[in-house]
Amino acid sequence: MTLADDFNEPFSTPVGRRYQADVDGFRWFGLPSVFTIGLAFDQQSASVRFSIGQNEVWPPSPGIAIDRAAFLVFFGENWNSLWLEGFPENIEASSVMKWSAAAGNLGRFKPSGRLQAEWAAFKIRHCLSDIVLSGHPHQYPELWFVRSDDEMLVDIPEIGVRARVPVGVVMNAIERACNVLAASCAQPTADDSLSRSVKAWWGRNAADSNKLVRLFTGFDDDELVAELARETTAQTAYELLAHQSEVLAAARMRPGGMSARVMKEMLRAIDPIKKHETAELDRLTAKALGFLEDLEASEPPFVQGADLAHWLRHELNLGPKDLINPVDMLSVWGVKNANIRLRTGAVDALAVWGPKRGPAVLVNLDGRHARGYAGRRATIAHEICHLLVDRGRQLPLAEVLGGRAPEAVEQRARAFAAELLLPQRVIYESFLQTDRSVHEVSGLLQKCGRDFRVSKLIAAYQLKNGIRRFHPTASDVRSIVSYVDSITSLDWLESDGSTMRGPEKF
Repeated sequence: MTLADDFNEPFSTPVGRRYQADVDGFRWFGLPSVFTIGLAFDQQSASVRFSIGQNEVWPPSPGIAIDRAAFLVFFGENWNSLWLEGFPENIEASSVMKWSAAAGNLGRFKPSGRLQAEWAAFKIRHCLSDIVLSGHPHQYPELWFVRSDDEMLVDIPEIGVRARVPVGVVMNAIERACNVLAASCAQPTADDSLSRSVKAWWGRNAADSNKLVRLFTGFDDDELVAELARETTAQTAYELLAHQSEVLAAARMRPGGMSARVMKEMLRAIDPIKKHETAELDRLTAKALGFLEDLEASEPPFVQGADLAHWLRHELNLGPKDLINPVDMLSVWGVKNANIRLRTGAVDALAVWGPKRGPAVLVNLDGRHARGYAGRRATIAHEICHLLVDRGRQLPLAEVLGGRAPEAVEQRARAFAAELLLPQRVIYESFLQTDRSVHEVSGLLQKCGRDFRVSKLIAAYQLKNGIRRFHPTASDVRSIVSYVDSITSLDWLESDGSTMRGPEKF
């Protein structure tokens, strides 16, 4: 392949725009406002530069000479890893340096030596500098590429520079730069290492489904990987990213550190679920999305969630004081609801919807919150929010409560669940009937817990927000706000439902 061929052949990376310009002798690839790679050629050598937006981040100008063979081998052999693989153990981290801290609490699940070995192998696949600059006379900071959902974390830990940019833009720039570099290496040469590196680059998409699934899910259990691989016929990383499997989506969204054993239990719970029509839910979803359209641009997620819950009560002809039965709501909409046991507290529930299965909500009776009566009601209400507005948008195919859903999406669902079960206005108006002492407010929280079948924590959470939203001034209730804050400073649902003993009538 020649340089001319490179510009005529279609590119596999699905970004439809290429930016090229000769600046200071460098040819640049990518989108200048987002991420670019610059290459310069000097006879048999090449130099590289990387920029995020308009800021050149690695290395300093005028670039650095690279080992062309090592550069191509790194991206050729790790192409699928860069497309598919997040941090080890499915732990979300805002930077490379913070992964080890986030992984520290996994010591009870895996020996530290095993985690260190995983990290060392991961570094080989995602840290460019160690490979390309091996033996270089100067020391340069490490340059990392780690996928995080639809973004690529580009991280230079030693100098504190990092950014999340669209993964397709990064991979597109890498592909186009490496195509040109491979074409330059393909000229007649006696260097066998260059020839092998070019082959590694052109063969970058080669992989079987099992290997792709292993990278995508982060599991190394052969039996589990084989089961998950049956969900797809993908032969390339990008084909796998376009999968339509509720099971693979749940595996990707699982909490960090989840064992293969628990994932197998989840798989067995999800696999038998049949696809079925939910016309009434679909009708409500269309209206709910229309309702949210104006809110999303101007309101934070917790306001969106509360307003959406208020809208749903009105849509269902329910007054603010009517007791909500979330299980009945699912039943009326035709959504399968079942209880399962996963033998872990890390997952409270999972919901699936897609071309093969669902919609369905599965509640884990061993979940940290869902093991209690009030917690299960809140858990199901939380999933109702996702069913209403997140299917096919922020959460395609599945959601694992306790897993890795985007925080803004989860914040909206938490606020929705609390407001659906106990409206802020209702508990605030009840608060106005007290003498505003800690004693009477404590009794009010207990009473609202019983009447609306929520935990004391949710009642406190709703009272706090009701006061902040509706009370003219907080100065005369400062002590009550402090008291309620002391309760809600805990996890938003830190309750086993102990105030709700008795028949479990949702």
